[in-house]
Amino acid sequence: MRHSEMHLKLVLDIDLGKAIIDESLDTEGADYNFSNKLELNAGLRLVDSETTGIIKGKSSVGKTESQSAIMYLYKKGDFDRNTELTAQ
Repeated sequence: MRHSEMHLKLVLDIDLGKAIIDESLDTEGADYNFSNKLELNAGLRLVDSETTGIIKGKSSVGKTESQSAIMYLYKKGDFDRNTELTAQ
């Protein structure tokens, strides 16, 4: 295969829960900022789309005002509640 015929498709995964901080808890209105460099790096992932897949299923979560739900999926045994809920 010639070099000019090679293609690479990448997927950029951004964990907004780690990358953006809601600092409006003590103030009125929205006040969002990016987290520190370490948290931002932990919340970014770039992968070759050839190594990704599709997951299909049903959720028992009811509809919300925004009509959407967010789900985080982990391989069995990979989820660490302490790591996911605290700053790194």
